This record gives sequence, structure tokens and C-alpha cells, in this order.
Amino acid sequence: MHRTWFLLLLPLAAAASSEVDVAAQWIRERKWTEAETLLARLATDAPENREIPLLQARLAVRSGKTAEGLTKSEALVQAYPAWEEAWILRGEACGRMAQEASLWRKLDWASQCRSAFEKAVELAPLHYPARFGLVAFCLRAPSLAGGGKDRALAEAERYAALAPVPGTTLVVHVLQQDKRSSEALARARSIAETHPNDYVAAFCLGQTATVSGMALEEGERALRRCLTLSVPPGWPGLASVWLHLGLNAEKRQALPEAEHAFDEALRLDPGSVAAVRGLERVRRGPSLPRKD
Repeated sequence: MHRTWFLLLLPLAAAASSEVDVAAQWIRERKWTEAETLLARLATDAPENREIPLLQARLAVRSGKTAEGLTKSEALVQAYPAWEEAWILRGEACGRMAQEASLWRKLDWASQCRSAFEKAVELAPLHYPARFGLVAFCLRAPSLAGGGKDRALAEAERYAALAPVPGTTLVVHVLQQDKRSSEALARARSIAETHPNDYVAAFCLGQTATVSGMALEEGERALRRCLTLSVPPGWPGLASVWLHLGLNAEKRQALPEAEHAFDEALRLDPGSVAAVRGLERVRRGPSLPRKD
């Protein structure tokens, strides 16, 4: 996201930015009340920061206040018509409206959802969240509304032609959703081989191999490679790497190794429900065969 700062207010802006990050994290953790209270104060303290109304709109949409979120998203795209993040949020709000609307209104909201994500892609063709939003829409929406798995794959391939690594992660995601695991693994393997020092490419291979269960040792090597690389902003961090190392080891029945990995994931992300559940499973030990 881009930020506009005023030199005379730099210390205040820096402090507000840190708290904006906290508010964003609370939204991800579904701490609705805490996020709402903090954002209300920040809106007064740093009115020049456009990320604050964006987060307020996101909070409304994700906490179930869809109509309020829709209104806030409309205000955002009017205030910042050239900001891709505003259109992404607009797409999310319209998508929620499509889910909640009566049958005869669903197609209208779905059309607005697709249009919003397409606008975000037009404004920022290389921006992963914009592309992901459009691909996710295609995966969920029927062909009558402009969706479908074939369209999702075509959108992901167009992105991969412009940005090979993040685009390929979207291609892999679509293939996984379509249960084409062998193809997904092949694409993930290819991008990791051509970009051996890229964290995102290594994580894509590690995640794909682990989830599919088709190449666990290769997936483990890719994930451990991630531990030696820098995490780019906006991508799953080392907590997610350790989580997948835990899942990988669990599938290999290396339970002490899995326990250590899940512990590391929780240390880095104490709110990880998946890591907690992983620890519970491995500490119970392998399931005993049933005796009939």
C-alpha cells in the first residue's frame, strides 16, 4: 500500500502507521471490538492516512456489517478512484452482498464484484491482491456471472505471463482448487527451479508438495530453504513456513519433528489455530488401528 506523509507530521505519522498495522492485524485475528476502537481514534489522530478508512470498511465487511461496509467502500472509490486497494475492498463488499442477496439480486452484485476487481487489476496489473481477488471471484462465481474455473485459470495464466513467480502461485492455487494436484506440483516445481533464491517460489513448492502429499521430502527441502531467505512484504511469513513443516512432518509420521515445527509456528504466531490443532494431534500420538 502507498502512504502519503507530511514532513511536519512525520513522527505522528510514523506512530500512527505502527498502530494502523496493529489494527490490520486485529482484523485478521477477528478482534472486531479492539480494531474498531483503535481505528476510531486513529481517524481523529491521522485523518490524512487513507489506510484508516480502508481498514474501517474492511472491518465492517468482515465482521458481518455488510451494508455498512458497502457504503464505506463506495465512499472510498469516490475519494480515491485511482487507488487499487479501494477497488479491491469494493469487490470484497460486493461479493459479500452477492452471498447475502436474494436470488434475483445475486447476479447484479456478482457483476459489480467482478467489475471492481477488474478495475483494481486495470489500475495495478502487477498487484497480487487485485489479481487474487479476480481469480477468487472466478473460482466461486458461476459462469453465468462471469466466473468459472476455466476463467480463473486464464486470469492466473495472464498474471503469470507478467509476473512469473506470484502469477504461478495463483495458477497453482487454481489447479489445487480443481483437484489437479499433479499439474499444480509440476508448475510449483518449475517456478522453484527457475527462481532458486526466491522465497515465494520456494514456499509455493513447499506448500504444494505438503498439501498434496505427493512429494513430502521435496516439500520439506523447499520449506527449509524458505528459512534461509528473506520474506517479502505481504506474503506468508516464517510462522506459515513452520506450520507447513509441521504438517509435512506429521504426514511423514515424524511426530517429534512435527511437534517442534508446530511449537515454532506458535512462537511466531501465538494466534495460529492450525498450529494449536497440529500440536494437539501429534501429542495424542498416531491413531491405533481399530480392532473389529
